[in-house]
Amino acid sequence: MEKLVSFVIPCYNAEKFIGECLESIVRQTIGIDSIEVIVVDDASTDGSLSILAEYEKKYPDSISIIAQQENGGQAVARNIGMDMVTAPYMALLDVDDWVADTFCEKMLEPAERYRPDFIGCGITEIYADENCIKTVENSGQFVELKDVETRKQFMREYTILSVTEGCLYRTEFIRSKNIRFKSYPKYEDNYWGMLILFNMESYYGVSEALLYYRVLENSNSRSRNDTRHFCRLQVELDKIAYLMEKGIFRDYYKEIRNTFLQTFYGNTLHIIFSQFDEIPMDVIRAMQSAVRELFPDYLEYYKEQGEFINPAITVAFDFPIEVWEEFKKNYLQYLRTDNGEKLITFFTSMRKNVFQE
Repeated sequence: MEKLVSFVIPCYNAEKFIGECLESIVRQTIGIDSIEVIVVDDASTDGSLSILAEYEKKYPDSISIIAQQENGGQAVARNIGMDMVTAPYMALLDVDDWVADTFCEKMLEPAERYRPDFIGCGITEIYADENCIKTVENSGQFVELKDVETRKQFMREYTILSVTEGCLYRTEFIRSKNIRFKSYPKYEDNYWGMLILFNMESYYGVSEALLYYRVLENSNSRSRNDTRHFCRLQVELDKIAYLMEKGIFRDYYKEIRNTFLQTFYGNTLHIIFSQFDEIPMDVIRAMQSAVRELFPDYLEYYKEQGEFINPAITVAFDFPIEVWEEFKKNYLQYLRTDNGEKLITFFTSMRKNVFQE
């Protein structure tokens, strides 16, 4: 039977989760015979490969296992899997996540009607260690990115859009634009997302949450005192270099600046404060220097946001470690209690110093 959707799944030591992931695909309402599943086992050392072999034996016309002899990382595994895709649409799925039974059915409906390059859906996040569930719905509309202005509007309105999991890509779009994952210790999705955003010409958002995303305490994005977190800084700089090379940096300067200040600076400060026991001052100084060099008008972003609790303003100050420690303490208190009184006082003082208010 002709395959309608190909799932590409990298797998490394995931014997606890792989069954739930694959079962969610087997249960798809369009039928497993219409689906291609390509699992790239990245040299697992647990029982993952034997579990995968059982599924491949049970569904030989739909499930294929590619067993790597050496661990190459998630980006390499995904690229290998994408090269094997034969269906007109492909979906990327992490091995510890799963999809709703109607994922393919509901994602293919707009695919057949509009033929967008990229289809997204809502996501339900599962925090096992915190015993909580959070669902984020999508826009539920079709968007054509015909020119710079419509793409700018898209960038402003879809700031929380996931462009890796919970998505369906037109295979020809991915291949014609030569969109590939770049290998980083972490955050390779951030670079991939930029490639999707600036290459796609159309998008459709399915409003319903069809992806179940498991947030693990020891996952790549939440591991503690892990200096690999700082590779996200290189990812963001590489994104800027790509946009400059393509000659589109100036066209989207303001939008790129705002996103950079949020992802490169603000989000990294959040990681430093919430996941590191000691503040790495060398990293903070390097971030401040990069912001000042690339976006000397960064304070315009602060003023435009109209928020007192905004870390972008701290780029202007070479605080001693004692001030950063106090900032961290107040920030963590704010996260735990949602009481931002001390944090607001801190930023109000900074604002007065910068803007002479």
